Amino acid sequence: MIAAEDLVGAVRGRRLCYEVAQRGPAGGEIRRAMFDEVHRVHEERGDYARGDVVIFWASSGGGAASTSTTGPPPPADRTLTEAMAAPDATMPSPTDLLAALADTVTSAMGWQPPHAEDVVLARDELRAALLPIAEAILRAPGTAWWSLPLDRAAQVDTRFVDPRPDVSTAGTTPSGTPGERLLRWRDGVVAHERTVARYRAEHRGERFGGNWWVIPSGAGLDKTTRSLPDAGSASLWLTEDEFDWVSADLFPSTIDSAARVLEIAGPSDWARLVESYPLDVTGSRAPDWYEALPARDGRWLLPDWSAVARDHDGVHVTVLAWLTTSGAAVPAGPGASTTLAGWDPYATWWLTDATTPADTGDRWVRDQDGWARP
Repeated sequence: MIAAEDLVGAVRGRRLCYEVAQRGPAGGEIRRAMFDEVHRVHEERGDYARGDVVIFWASSGGGAASTSTTGPPPPADRTLTEAMAAPDATMPSPTDLLAALADTVTSAMGWQPPHAEDVVLARDELRAALLPIAEAILRAPGTAWWSLPLDRAAQVDTRFVDPRPDVSTAGTTPSGTPGERLLRWRDGVVAHERTVARYRAEHRGERFGGNWWVIPSGAGLDKTTRSLPDAGSASLWLTEDEFDWVSADLFPSTIDSAARVLEIAGPSDWARLVESYPLDVTGSRAPDWYEALPARDGRWLLPDWSAVARDHDGVHVTVLAWLTTSGAAVPAGPGASTTLAGWDPYATWWLTDATTPADTGDRWVRDQDGWARP
């Protein structure tokens, strides 16, 4: 079971607590204090000198649309730790919780160094200040489903419509059965590792990245997420590294009653999966993961999905599992590590033909206020 201490001990969990806190009564002061701390982190890392960041200040309140202006905000009256630890009996609403979780997912970038905000939130004094917020989040009725196993009766296949008119997604599903496609996926990963090894040998160990996800990308597999009352689906709000989608079709999906679903409820479950079906991707993943995760020497692994498919039809990651595993370097056997990158909260990836979407979908569109039915 994930506890409040687990949330504040994880980079995504801490970010969620911060996102919730800045939506509360002290939000403006918290944002001002965070601005000062972030500025110091950027200076210490030399981000300004490299041109990696541009200073801006965004503020919002009372449900008004956000506005951005250049220049620093007014100085905060209290330190970030003091502002974050201020007594506040406000229970996060379901709407605020979903918005905070969505912003946390948006902040997850598994190919670059941690955001300055996340560096600040990792400090011991901030962790202590975040603990009551984490406790309130776990008590909130709106998070009850965050720890639940797959709800087979509430699965949705969310198909985003690409906003780029010159891009067509028609006919892009690879040929063959899911098993055949996964074997080709594995062969492709192994071949890429060999290419990386040759490149490093020819360039004296120089690294090059570009692959940072753990999902079987390119295998044309189905993915479903939970249906959310009045909010469409989890995918609409909780998709890592999303494009600027403005519309999507939601297809209710029927799950085979005999489908074998592996539940990932926390980092230890993900580690066991990787240890049971290891695929070494040190060459292709380490260059990005070394940047995004706490440094850890040794091999880097992800699941060999072609092998996983022999024993499981689908793999489901709960929201709390995502919050405590994404962005972490998780030990996965002697001298090896893994992480969770590119996998959305409460998403299930189907490794076999175990899901059947409805013939017609429900169109949702996005504007400045979020996703809604047109």
